[in-house]
Amino acid sequence: MMIFEITAGVLLIASLWLNYRLFTRLLFVNDEYDGVLSSIETFKEHLERLNQSETYHAEPTIERLIAHSNDVVQDIEDFLTGFSEEEQDSEEGQDA
Repeated sequence: MMIFEITAGVLLIASLWLNYRLFTRLLFVNDEYDGVLSSIETFKEHLERLNQSETYHAEPTIERLIAHSNDVVQDIEDFLTGFSEEEQDSEEGQDA
């Protein structure tokens, strides 16, 4: 019986340590997520100003670069939206 109690105690301590590590990583990801959203929004605004500028409308290379950048921004926003929806689904599941 003593072996069972020791094993259960060790497993409990290991589980608590693992949960702590996962929680700190989650906090880090959440902070980085906010930073990425801010950077993407700034980049998107910059692209829109560049796209509206008449200086680059005749340059096909710049136009393709702007189009490609818009596609990349959209892909990243789609990914982050999916990540955000997973968080909301997870929170709703916990509330129920």
